[in-house]
Amino acid sequence: MKFLSLITLSALLALSLSACKQDEDGAMENLGEQMDEAIESVEETAAESYEQAKDATTDAYESATDTASDMYEDAKEAATDAYESASDATEGAMDDAMSATEGMMDDAEDAMDSAMDSAEDAAEDAEDAMDEAAEEIDKEMEGDGS
Repeated sequence: MKFLSLITLSALLALSLSACKQDEDGAMENLGEQMDEAIESVEETAAESYEQAKDATTDAYESATDTASDMYEDAKEAATDAYESASDATEGAMDDAMSATEGMMDDAEDAMDSAMDSAEDAAEDAEDAMDEAAEEIDKEMEGDGS
């Protein structure tokens, strides 16, 4: 604003000097017109500068708002992707754990069946051995008593 005041004062000084050289009749009137034109020019320049500054400020604000909004949307999308990825990984781990548990249960059942079969075979073998031993004892008893 001081710059504009200096310009205005310089213009008025120049106009005053030129007015002194003119005839006395129209000098004051001419000086008044020139001063009005100078003031009008300064006012127009100030108004244009104000509008330009206002437009630049508005554009900067809108740009900053758009950038912040874009950053928010990007962060939101990244967080959503991370959540979905973690959810998928957790679900996959749970599926793997369930499959492994089912496999272990099947293996345990197979081992149990095998142990039962072995126990039944051992019991049958023991029964057969006892029957054979009883038969031999019977034979020996028959042979001793004859």
